[in-house]
Amino acid sequence: MIRFFITRPENQAIELMQSLDAHAHKFQFEHWPVFKTQNIELSGQAQSWIYNFDEYDYVFVASKYAATQLLDHLDERWPMLPMGPEFICPGSGSAKALDQTDRIISYPNKKMDSDGVLNMSMFTNEALSESKKWLIVSGQGGRRKIQTYLKEHNQQVDELDLYQRVELNQLPKHLPVEGDVVIITSCETLEQIELLLKDKTHSLNLWVSSDRIHQNY
Repeated sequence: MIRFFITRPENQAIELMQSLDAHAHKFQFEHWPVFKTQNIELSGQAQSWIYNFDEYDYVFVASKYAATQLLDHLDERWPMLPMGPEFICPGSGSAKALDQTDRIISYPNKKMDSDGVLNMSMFTNEALSESKKWLIVSGQGGRRKIQTYLKEHNQQVDELDLYQRVELNQLPKHLPVEGDVVIITSCETLEQIELLLKDKTHSLNLWVSSDRIHQNY
């Protein structure tokens, strides 16, 4: 029987594991987290960005986990979410996490990654001809493509890192063998698995969640 290995961190794998339960009679599933997600304590500067949340024109939220953490911090400091900022996300998962805000949430219809985001209307040269205030919410060490692009267009950008990935350096209970499927959702996960399995990854079926990960393999 083919085995599927889920490599997302523990606190981000639950939804995917539950969606796969319906197929448990056909396949075996094993959770193999290669990272754990560790929240970062807010600095004084970061807290001021949360307190002044209503001053931003746009808030880009880089992941579903970043969205849930941001909402927790906003709930602590804003009894009622202020009107104003428009949310931008790289995909439907992070957008869904923000549904409760009852605010405008935009994400690309195709190519759900930072390249797709940069093709959206608010990132055109015309849209960025006037300086606007942006808050970028993400994890430490993530891609900085959006931030770099905005700064090149003279936008006001604050970068709020809410979590970091910590390598676990552990192999699964049962090593994947030829024919098994390993689900990869980030380039960092792919790199870590290649380090752990060394030259064995080419005999596996790697299912990746974006073109960018595929291009890096």
